Amino acid sequence: MIVTLTIEHALHIAYKMRDIDKREVMASGPERLIMDFAYSCVRYGGWALIDKTGEPVAMGGVAKQWNGLGNAWLVGTDQIERHMIEITRAIKKEINKPEWRRIQAWSACFHKESHAWLERIGFVNAHTLKSFGKGGEDFYLFEKFN
Repeated sequence: MIVTLTIEHALHIAYKMRDIDKREVMASGPERLIMDFAYSCVRYGGWALIDKTGEPVAMGGVAKQWNGLGNAWLVGTDQIERHMIEITRAIKKEINKPEWRRIQAWSACFHKESHAWLERIGFVNAHTLKSFGKGGEDFYLFEKFN
């Protein structure tokens, strides 16, 4: 079930997120602590996916940078793979809203499984961001135009 993201959901997911997601977000965001990342997610606004047991397993959304431009984001726990159909529907609904002229998403070059998924939902791998991460990690910038 997709619900509006709350701080409780964000904290739960942030502390249980997959190692690869944790590596990526800690390399690319301004936050130094997982708790700060969770609070940032709530400030960005988004949704959480809650499984049938009531446990939050993923959160995502599109953070408005300015009118017409949004930054898509998604992280999840080890249970995320079980819910990719519902997650894909939620993200596609958000990224195809007419308010978005351009949506972008960056993904660490080491997070290979996310690259194919981003392309499946309509993004194009447009640029390599050399040494973009805090530790010098390379990232890809994916973009989608509506």
